[in-house]
Amino acid sequence: MDPSSGWLDRLIAALSLRERVAAYHGFDPNLALQPIAKEIIAKWGAGIDASVTPIPFEDAALVPRSYDIAMTSPPYDRLETYVEEADDILKTQSTTRYRDFEAFKAWFTIYLTNMANAVRIGGILIVYISNYTKEGKLVDLESLTHSILASAGAKFLKKGLFCKVRPFFVFTIP
Repeated sequence: MDPSSGWLDRLIAALSLRERVAAYHGFDPNLALQPIAKEIIAKWGAGIDASVTPIPFEDAALVPRSYDIAMTSPPYDRLETYVEEADDILKTQSTTRYRDFEAFKAWFTIYLTNMANAVRIGGILIVYISNYTKEGKLVDLESLTHSILASAGAKFLKKGLFCKVRPFFVFTIP
């Protein structure tokens, strides 16, 4: 399960592991991604229950404890802009829906808690996120991620690095 399908790279990775992956369920409100996601699934998704649902993850109805693994690279507060047009797509983006950091933190708590609740006992959560500097101040998304997932019952397992720059964090549901 992928709460923020984004650039669809995790979809492609899941489909390439067809011998080991039975399903990929992604979520992303950017409607412009739908034709591309459908094309990728049609081309490489034979035999896999694959979908990218075009809604914000916080609005998704999930079955508790139904996924073996959840992996995400969530929006980083207002660091990244995904859609620049002033249309209906923009209204579904987290940077539009949650305009200040306190609203982002409230959203991020729901996002990560929903993600944790959807993973079965013994399952794995992988969150690709890093701190960043905004207006000269450190925005500590790593500690926030740890705190939220600990409150949701997840146990931290390890930290890894991608290209020695951007970390990912691995948790389990005990």
